[in-house]
Amino acid sequence: MIKTSTLPTTSSLQTKQTSETKEENQLPEFAEPSANSINNILNYSKSLKILKSELVKEIEIVHT
Repeated sequence: MIKTSTLPTTSSLQTKQTSETKEENQLPEFAEPSANSINNILNYSKSLKILKSELVKEIEIVHT
């Protein structure tokens, strides 16, 4: 099977570029996770312990 293709026309490239800039303008300038989300992740990482096992590769334990 022979595959052929043609180069995109310049008009289609311009429409793609303008649509990308419109999407960028719709996004918020700066977004960050809340303080609660960050604290939850940090607390989880502090309480997580991973132990090696001979039968199973790893055992994950979360201390509460």
